[in-house]
Amino acid sequence: MARAAPQHAFFKQHWKGLLLIILLCLGLFLGLAERVPWQQLLSTARSYTEHWWLALLFVLYQVVLFMFALPGTSTVWLVAPIYPPISATLILTAGQTLGAIAAYHFSQQLGAKWHKRLFQHQLFQTLQRRGDLLTLFALRILPGFPHSVINYASGVLHLPKIQFVITTATGTMIKNFIYTQAIFKTMQGFEENGRLDTGTLMPLILLALLLFFARLIMIFLQRHKRVH
Repeated sequence: MARAAPQHAFFKQHWKGLLLIILLCLGLFLGLAERVPWQQLLSTARSYTEHWWLALLFVLYQVVLFMFALPGTSTVWLVAPIYPPISATLILTAGQTLGAIAAYHFSQQLGAKWHKRLFQHQLFQTLQRRGDLLTLFALRILPGFPHSVINYASGVLHLPKIQFVITTATGTMIKNFIYTQAIFKTMQGFEENGRLDTGTLMPLILLALLLFFARLIMIFLQRHKRVH
């Protein structure tokens, strides 16, 4: 039982990176095995993008997820494969920005138990010491930083709402464009080759490496802080 707790903490801390690796391996396996008619599925899904309400549903879906501190950034895997990068970026940015605003206000209604959990988080302490525009923008644009903590901490600390909205919109827009471009190029390569191979998945592999190294930087900063 003593060994179970560290393992649980590891998976809880790194579940996003592990999930991305699993998705990459699963996509490569299915593509090589040719078990799934991916082109037909993509074509059917993209036919629905002509309807305006689908984009609105994706935006509202993100708002709900971010408001309740759920993994809203996972929506990129639903939006990016079927929308062009610019359209996907706008949809994702709108949902994440509105969701961040909702979480900002919702966090102020939470009880002492949730506030205590936030106080113990390193990002909360960082924003408590320095919650200026540049810091918020850096946290938004760099991969690996939990948006839910940024949103809730900003609300609890009553950081200026205007700079909170500006940094959220600009930071997530830049990051979303990078993500959607990588996924779009992967899908484009898949449609040209007819299967998911190593070359087709290369943009996603590079994105996974970027997230991995960003996570290493966070771990290093946390340990460096503890030492000092």
